[in-house]
Amino acid sequence: KSWVIEHIGLIDDADFARIKALGLSVTVIPVYMLWKNGEVYRPRIGDGENFVPLRTLLEEGIPTGAGTDNIPYNPFFTMWAMRKRQERVSGDVLGPGQQLTARQALRIMTLEGARVARSEHQLGTIEVGKKADLAVLSADPLDCDLETLPTIAAELTMTDGVVRHDSGRLAP
Repeated sequence: KSWVIEHIGLIDDADFARIKALGLSVTVIPVYMLWKNGEVYRPRIGDGENFVPLRTLLEEGIPTGAGTDNIPYNPFFTMWAMRKRQERVSGDVLGPGQQLTARQALRIMTLEGARVARSEHQLGTIEVGKKADLAVLSADPLDCDLETLPTIAAELTMTDGVVRHDSGRLAP
C-alpha cells in the first residue's frame, strides 16, 4: 500500500526529495490548475516551473497520474493542458520548462495512472497478460497538431474484451 498526494499544485525542490523518500505517488488536475485557475495562482508561482511540475515529477521517477475531476471530462483536453500549460485569461504559458511531449502526456494518462493505483502489472499498457482495454480514436494523440488534441474523440472502446462504445463511424 502507498499514500497518494491528491491534486498537487505548487511544490518546492525539497518536496521532491520528501515525496521520493516516503515512496508517495501524486495526482494532478492540469486543466483546473493550469488552464482554468492559472491566473489565480500567478502571484504565488513565480516562473511556474514548480507549479504542477509534471516534467520534474516524471524525471524524478515519482508515480504521477493526471485526472480531470470532470473539468472538462475529455482526457485529451487534459493532455493538451499538460503539453501547452496555457492559462485561459492571458494565454500565458506557466512554467514552459514543464511542458510535456506527446509521449510523456500519454504516459501520465495511462501507465503512470496505473502506477499510482499500484495496478501497473494489470493496466496502463497493451501487452500480453494485461487487461486489453483499448480505444480507437479519431486522431493520433502522439502525432496530431497540438490544437487538435482537445477535439479527439473515441470512435470505439473496449473493456474486458467487450465493445462498450461504438460511434458507428468506423468502416465495416
